[in-house]
Amino acid sequence: MDESRPISTPMCTTTSLTKQSANPFELATEYRMLVGSLQYLSLTRPDVSFAVNKLSQFMHSATTTHWSALKRLLRYIKGSVETGIIINKHGSPLSLHGYSNADWAGDKDDYISTTGCELLWVTSLLNELGILLKTQPVLYCDNMGAKSLSANPVFHSRMKHIALAFHFVREQVQSGSLRVSFVSTEDQLADVLTKPLLRKRFHTLIDKLGLFSPVSCLRGHVKE
Repeated sequence: MDESRPISTPMCTTTSLTKQSANPFELATEYRMLVGSLQYLSLTRPDVSFAVNKLSQFMHSATTTHWSALKRLLRYIKGSVETGIIINKHGSPLSLHGYSNADWAGDKDDYISTTGCELLWVTSLLNELGILLKTQPVLYCDNMGAKSLSANPVFHSRMKHIALAFHFVREQVQSGSLRVSFVSTEDQLADVLTKPLLRKRFHTLIDKLGLFSPVSCLRGHVKE
């Protein structure tokens, strides 16, 4: 990988990774070691979190296609080694914003959806650390129907068949512990954590997440 050229995104948008995507990869131990190491990097690099999570799903039966996807991820990391989250010491009071989204039936092996929202857990963790939020956390969702159902108690009796997790969110909204707000699909930051994206949208979203990547790190070396 020392001689490989950096690439602008961690995953290809046109290749679906499945358990039977190609021939078994002979160096399975090497695959597991690399993916395992990258799990630590994903703790501070949300731009690679989805790719690492996806590749981790095949650690017990990696194929040559998975290995190629892993090498692509390493090429992306090579071209973004200086990328990091910028945290300013001085600024506005701390506020917490979460984005909820799903890649519906995105797993091509068992058609499980990829979702993401741990806003209340983060709030609880901050409280345990002695960091109290001055404003209620905001959960952004790009589905107007879900937003309306979470805020309007009139729908409660008509929606008893919906999963308990949904009613839990509604109860948090009613108690004032959480606010659900609409966000357009274009501004849905959770997309970067639930699916592969094209270069332009990928970099737009990671910029909004607070990740900083010097232009000089990629200029003249990026290949699609």
